[in-house]
Amino acid sequence: MNRCKLISAAFTPMDKTGSMINLDKVGPYYQNLRVNGITGTMICGTTGEGYSLSVDERIELASEWSTVVDDDFKLMVHVGHNSIQEIRKLVESSVSFNSSAIVLSPPIFFKPNDIQNLLDFLEECIGGTTSVDFYYYHIPSMTGVEFPMLDFLKQVLDRNIDIKGIKFTHEDIGEYADCVKLSNHHFDMIFGRDELLFDSLTAGAKSALGSTYNYMSPLFHELIDLYQMGKLSEARLLAEEIDRIIGIIVEFGGGVIAGKAVMSLIGLDMGQVRQPLNKPNNTQLKDLEKRLKATKFFDYRNKQLITH
Repeated sequence: MNRCKLISAAFTPMDKTGSMINLDKVGPYYQNLRVNGITGTMICGTTGEGYSLSVDERIELASEWSTVVDDDFKLMVHVGHNSIQEIRKLVESSVSFNSSAIVLSPPIFFKPNDIQNLLDFLEECIGGTTSVDFYYYHIPSMTGVEFPMLDFLKQVLDRNIDIKGIKFTHEDIGEYADCVKLSNHHFDMIFGRDELLFDSLTAGAKSALGSTYNYMSPLFHELIDLYQMGKLSEARLLAEEIDRIIGIIVEFGGGVIAGKAVMSLIGLDMGQVRQPLNKPNNTQLKDLEKRLKATKFFDYRNKQLITH
């Protein structure tokens, strides 16, 4: 049985005001991911505040990541934008940086009205690019675009569109399982709801991508190990603890806002979030730390810390 690989949804390191990207943090950040068993990362996504960054900032960030990662580390670049022209710029830059994969989300203002319309959009974005893998980013809670992904994959096959797979960030485990069965190794179905990792394993997940893997991957590694050893009762208990921890993070603003705060708690400050998001104040930060101490978080947080 192949072990499920963990891919982080990377934060974008910024200064104390959130107005500028802090590229000096990228190298140490990457090293921390490596020593904690993370096999890849997606930059400029939801966790990375991609839609809050300019195209130039996104290109600059991707360039920096491309210089620090090793060849065996999967660097995925999210290029979602409302403008096809801007997406093409991001695609071209990602190809030039030898990124492992490019992730495309749908436009979030003028939305596609059906799957055919969505596929037309994706084909236009991909163009003639064939040297890199493309993934569709399914996250309807953020984009408002919610089509059945099983139908999406069938139409991708019918039209022979060069899409490697889906970054599936949705709660419908049944739909996810159906997509895994359909793919028959043709599509790479990356699961994107951290709190449901156990359920995704039962559905056949081979890889998972999420924000909490940045700071508590040992907890998820143990969950995966227990599942593979057939210790399902213990794995379920650990999954319940994961859900409890993530529930606290959601209370304090969720994966981006509270997530950056948690990164500072483990000693790897990612700076301020960018407006209109707001980082927890000192009182809230202390309360967050207190709540997390009542869980197993600090027993399972990332053990290694590289700051330079």
